[in-house]
Amino acid sequence: MLRSLPEQISCIHLNGDDIRVGDWSGNLICWDKEGDMKWSFDGPDRVSSIAVSEDFQVACMGLELVAIDNDGRQLWSKKLEGSADEVIIGQDGLIHAISSVFDIEHGDFMESAYWRFNFEGEEQSVQRFDERPWHMSLIDGKACLGLGRPRCGLLVFSDEGEGEWFELSEDDPVSCGVYGRNATLFGHANGSVSRLIKSKVENLIKLNEGIKTVICTSEGFAVLEEDGNLSSFNSKAEEKGKQQFPTSSGVCDSFSPVSEDGGFWLINGNDVQVLDYHCENILQLNFPSEVSLINGNENLAIIGTQKGEIYVFETEMLARRMKTTESTSNSKQDLREKLRNLRNKK
Repeated sequence: MLRSLPEQISCIHLNGDDIRVGDWSGNLICWDKEGDMKWSFDGPDRVSSIAVSEDFQVACMGLELVAIDNDGRQLWSKKLEGSADEVIIGQDGLIHAISSVFDIEHGDFMESAYWRFNFEGEEQSVQRFDERPWHMSLIDGKACLGLGRPRCGLLVFSDEGEGEWFELSEDDPVSCGVYGRNATLFGHANGSVSRLIKSKVENLIKLNEGIKTVICTSEGFAVLEEDGNLSSFNSKAEEKGKQQFPTSSGVCDSFSPVSEDGGFWLINGNDVQVLDYHCENILQLNFPSEVSLINGNENLAIIGTQKGEIYVFETEMLARRMKTTESTSNSKQDLREKLRNLRNKK
């Protein structure tokens, strides 16, 4: 299906059969998998993060944290300090959020904060610190934040909201992170990847360029470096494949409507390149405008563009597209073979 929002797509969230999409002007819409709109909400600013519970959802919208019920009505709104960057709803009945303040004069983040609210929107605690968190995971109910400069490392908050700092295996700024398979992976600006699992930290790999994206896979993990090099590794951090792409490319996720094992989905301008876990090309999709975001699961792939378009692909449709592409490729190969045979007969 094809749907659209007024502005560039800024956030895509999949939860069961529901598809939630937000844009840069604060529009947030929820569709079911058939493409029927369930509700819409007009928020104050860009949607940067969405967390979903059974009865409501919470979205980061510009400077605010906004709770919305399942009919699209606002329950409450809280203004944070600086931009609201990320939100997670915990199983402890608390909403965890991080915010950051960007100083235009200095061209850097000057202060950040970790917030906790109950489901009614009442503030439980707030802790401020100098570094900008580039990733937040909830592990055993504790918020774990991967920090940038100057302190770098890991900041872990207890159930009471008190923070404790830990050194990661690389004394280098965290540039990205992902939680999956009971562990958190942190990409660093110096090209290394560290893993946090059961309070144990270890360094997995060290590459040449800063890590732009790190993603978990069914076989291990993959990273995209600042120079556009995509590398895949198994659970033992052994390289399984690599491929070079333009520096403007960006891996958004790893999911599997294309094969049982899944694949990488990489943005390259108007194109989306789908690869297997050996970084071999599976499929290429082309769109009329530049792609901004990708998300998906075992049934759906969702592509958002800078013009606000949303393309939703089902597994069966992608399988047909791949079969057609393969058939066309084989036909062209057969034709070239026939032409060669004719030339040889002459």
